[in-house]
Amino acid sequence: MLVYYLKKSIYKFLSAISKEMFLKFQFRRLVGYRLNLKSPKTYNEKLQWLKLYYRDEKMSQCADKVEVREYIKDKGLGDFLNEVYGVWGDVDDIDFDRLPKQFVMKSTHASGQTIICRDKSTLNIEAAKKKMKKWLKTNLYYFGLEWVYKDLQPRIICEALIYSKDTYPPKDYKFYCFNGLPKFILVASERNGHNAKMDYFDLNWEPIDMRQGGDRSGIGILKPSNLEKMIDIAKVLSQDFPHVRVDFYNEDGKILIGELTFFDSSGFAKFEPEEYDRLIGDFLLLPKKV
Repeated sequence: MLVYYLKKSIYKFLSAISKEMFLKFQFRRLVGYRLNLKSPKTYNEKLQWLKLYYRDEKMSQCADKVEVREYIKDKGLGDFLNEVYGVWGDVDDIDFDRLPKQFVMKSTHASGQTIICRDKSTLNIEAAKKKMKKWLKTNLYYFGLEWVYKDLQPRIICEALIYSKDTYPPKDYKFYCFNGLPKFILVASERNGHNAKMDYFDLNWEPIDMRQGGDRSGIGILKPSNLEKMIDIAKVLSQDFPHVRVDFYNEDGKILIGELTFFDSSGFAKFEPEEYDRLIGDFLLLPKKV
């Protein structure tokens, strides 16, 4: 998740004056060029347009890590969900004694808030609870006006730990979908906090020479044997939306749906080379204003 270096109160003040002016200010500061909302052309510009002028209540449902599970089940894809050990609105209600040795804690209403526990006997429970209590006080909406997060109920979800073959968390396969069609894939690997290696591929698993924040891994990331299945699932989950990123885990051939993201990097991440901002923007056909 991007860090914006402004206090939440300042965000509230600026966004209350004018959402358009707030996003133009943030966009110029973080992306480096003027935001055109009247005739957006680039991917980042179109994400800002969607923040301001498009609403679909299903998007808020799918931004919530608990509620999205019902959406996925309704699509007939419940078998691809990870196991959940519990959901809590109050951190003090969590009974750590009842949790297994290994697990993952996440906030349900934001992004990038994760505690990975590989051995509960070494977990500093009080420190973990303190961190999660801070999570419950955050509202991601005020950092980039991603309206899907604004009214979500802050909760903590505990899921099964997904095992990987190295010391890093499992690779994250992110499918960028436009009007129900996946167009390209980002594989995030060697993740350590907010740092990760980023490798882009087309649907034939040919590398794309593009960057947006992270360095490439420098190693050959193997094409998953069940890539076509992930593509098929991404098509089903994205068919209701003009744009969504569908994330998967895929360890030892077992596909698990991670999350659905509607505003990649909040539309504030620079592309290298810059022309990809426009090329990807061409994929995104903006709907009518709602």
